[in-house]
Amino acid sequence: LVGSEMCIRDRNIMLSCLAFKDYCPDIPLYVQLPHSRGLLYLMAANVKYTLCLDQIKMLLLGQSCLTPGFTTLISNLILTFSPEDEELGVKRAWGWSYEYYVGMSHELYGCILPSKFSGLTFAQAAMIVYTHFKNTLLIGVQMKNREGDVAILLNPDESVVLSGGEIAFVIAKSQQIAQKI
Repeated sequence: LVGSEMCIRDRNIMLSCLAFKDYCPDIPLYVQLPHSRGLLYLMAANVKYTLCLDQIKMLLLGQSCLTPGFTTLISNLILTFSPEDEELGVKRAWGWSYEYYVGMSHELYGCILPSKFSGLTFAQAAMIVYTHFKNTLLIGVQMKNREGDVAILLNPDESVVLSGGEIAFVIAKSQQIAQKI
């Protein structure tokens, strides 16, 4: 989309959101906007949950300047790629590119931590997941903070103690492996 088509798309999304907010003011509304220029209007209409694609692009570009390869990592976690085992056998001769190829086959999944992780720190749980579930990394957890708000913590420090039942974020080869945790 270019020029005025982008403005029309943004406008249509914002008008639909405002109409919905007028009709059902108590229902939380989750909105994805292509451009950031409409965010102020949505914030004024008390739409709390917005996702702006332009802002995500800019944040990824900025972070990739600070951390080379960051955009590639995020892209590989988001995109689906499942090489066949026969293909992996051929790729072993490629050296470092084989490791990259295998890494591309892993994705980000969410799973519920069982009670056996109760009382462990995040680092201890991450070590257990890595050693018992081949090439699976525990990278984050969703917990309630002291105020009762839900927060997603990426690689939290030693003060975070798990109680079991939290939503964990893992990088794994398949959903089945993530669910086995």
